[in-house]
Amino acid sequence: MASRNRSREADDSARRLSRNGLPDPHDGAPPSPGDADGALVRIHDLAGRLRGTGFAADHHGTVITSHEAIDGLTRLVLRTAGDRRLVVAAADVTPLPGLGLALVRAEGLGTDPLPVTVRDRVAAGTYVRIAAGCWREARVLGTTDVTYTATDRFHRVGDALELAVGTSGQDALRLGGGAAGGPVLDAATGAVLGVLGTALTSGHRDVGFAVPLRAASGPLADLLAENAETVPAYGADLNPAGVLELTAAVRRDGPGPVPPVGPSGLAEPVGRAAPAREFAAFTDGTDGPAHVLGFVGAPGTGRTTELEALAARRSRGPGRAPTLWLRGADLRDDDTLVADAARRALARAARLVAASGGTRSAGLGDITPERLARLAGSAGRPLLILLDGPEEMPPVLAHRLAEWTEGTTAWLRETGARLIVACRAEYWERAGAEFPREVLHGAAAGRPAATWGTGKRLRGPVPSWAAEPVAGERGTAPAATGGEAGAGAGESGGASVGFGAEAVAGGPGGRGTAPAATGGGAGAGCGALPPCVCLGDLEDDEAREARARYGVAEGTLSDDDGRHPLTLRLLSEVQAALPGAPPAARIDRDAVFAAHLDLMCLRVATRLAAENGLRGTAVRRLAARVCGQVHEAARRSLGPGRGELDQESFDAVFPGARRRPGSAAAPAGRTPYSPKASSYPPATATGSPTRSSPTGSRASTSTCTRPCASSSTTATPRRTPAPSPSRTTASAPSSRRCCTSAASTASPSSP
Repeated sequence: MASRNRSREADDSARRLSRNGLPDPHDGAPPSPGDADGALVRIHDLAGRLRGTGFAADHHGTVITSHEAIDGLTRLVLRTAGDRRLVVAAADVTPLPGLGLALVRAEGLGTDPLPVTVRDRVAAGTYVRIAAGCWREARVLGTTDVTYTATDRFHRVGDALELAVGTSGQDALRLGGGAAGGPVLDAATGAVLGVLGTALTSGHRDVGFAVPLRAASGPLADLLAENAETVPAYGADLNPAGVLELTAAVRRDGPGPVPPVGPSGLAEPVGRAAPAREFAAFTDGTDGPAHVLGFVGAPGTGRTTELEALAARRSRGPGRAPTLWLRGADLRDDDTLVADAARRALARAARLVAASGGTRSAGLGDITPERLARLAGSAGRPLLILLDGPEEMPPVLAHRLAEWTEGTTAWLRETGARLIVACRAEYWERAGAEFPREVLHGAAAGRPAATWGTGKRLRGPVPSWAAEPVAGERGTAPAATGGEAGAGAGESGGASVGFGAEAVAGGPGGRGTAPAATGGGAGAGCGALPPCVCLGDLEDDEAREARARYGVAEGTLSDDDGRHPLTLRLLSEVQAALPGAPPAARIDRDAVFAAHLDLMCLRVATRLAAENGLRGTAVRRLAARVCGQVHEAARRSLGPGRGELDQESFDAVFPGARRRPGSAAAPAGRTPYSPKASSYPPATATGSPTRSSPTGSRASTSTCTRPCASSSTTATPRRTPAPSPSRTTASAPSSRRCCTSAASTASPSSP
């Protein structure tokens, strides 16, 4: 029997308790996994006698301890590692003598909770750490039935953990020694496996016992469920909270959203009910066994903003669900399915979590997307993957799109995960057709087709699928009849759903207009676009709300431009940078884009000038140079390829600058001159097509079409004048000094 009781405890490595009876965080011993010192609570009676130990299990201060620590007390005193004290009445104690446990409500205690294991059983041989006089290392021998002796009666507790604790550990676990209620931590994951009991007995007298934390119902089960939802654990104890933290870290690793600016600071985007309704039907599974949703819209209509709103809704409330955000730029040539990119993103997120939370990276264990999807699916909240801007995928992978789609479909069906693809219509025309129809949201039989309402027209280059009504082997699109073209965007907040051949085309993107559907409707002709949710401009009431939030005066923009989300946001930033009130002039979308580019070039120049001690006219000259580089980068990116700069062109335009390894363009959602990207070099001047390019070209910087004074070779091929709102006054500089004009009118206070 003595051989069974050997533990790996060493006297010189045991962490002794400090004056208040808690482990001293400043001693030289290695900390326990997760550094559980801050969660430990000592329990005393009113006379100051130590009765036991407990630990916080939620963020409200609920403490789990052994029943023997509170047995017979009408009031007890809780004491934390920070020497904070709290007197608790018996009414705040929930005794569970049948389990050998007790729950103590101690709001305001200020202790960090410990994660509790989600495993059904603990394997024999598992090494653990126990708080018994000090942090000791022990080993789980197995499970057995024990008897708990309370003051009133005996209670039989099943499947208690047998611990090999050694001779000194046996002394620490003596009855009345104060170790009762201490947590038993898994040495690898830091999760609580059980609660020490000194009044537990069985046939073995040379081992310690701990009560496992498992319950099918009751207050303990509710507490453990909340713990799994709110306190992250990893490795073998990966819980829903850990999945949520990992997927959220993937988004933090990206560029993040660009916050819109209003008259009183940051402005919240206007909620759009139609896409939210479709997202809810998709994620809740009310639309049948759909695994893929195509979210189609032209650049600037707010696709990414709606995805951010969806991710935020899923991360709040009691039913929080994991959302994994990916970009098309995250895909690689040799990917065979979407899980390949998800696996790389989770590996990056694991490093962030380990660094920020003090968790050992080795303790995160298996964090593959397959495991996360299975865990989320078992909790009834399927893992949702958002693929934003798939047009940015590498050309090699684009040529293997059918193979990638087939692998992705099989993986989604196997794991139960769901995928939202946010893209432009021309991409979905091909990519959506590669997915089996039955996995697409909106393909369920019996649901009516939806088209744009009266007055809704396609803008921009007319896609092939919208040039004329489609009839033939893929189905016949019904023509709009009467004055309406179905339940369109006019009634659904700027979004609509298309099914099969009855797909909807929508969303502003340029200046062309698609032919109207035959009949009395003014909607676009239905084409062979696969089932999808289409997003267009803001509705009239939504647009009025957005203009009010962004501080854009009524009448400043035309009716069409005043409903375009990106135009409103960029204009709000330009107006916020102006030194005085914005000029009372009517402007169009092109002028807003040009003025915003002026402002961004000025911010780059201001940031670089501050680092190099430049002031005055030197800043304006630097802004002109920045504008010249931006235009030259745009001109070169319009050549063959996918709107990116190769290494040779990059070095020629930005000599001596550093380019991010493995990427030829700026990450999605972050332009090189973004105020948030203070460490991002002004070298990478190509932007994201999905978030930064109002016209949808690969080079977002080509939207500034005016010649720059810095160089005769740096202008873009288009030279159509587009007056900036910063140059609408009589004293505005000449149009040949685009960046210097912005430098003379916009405030440089936001580098």
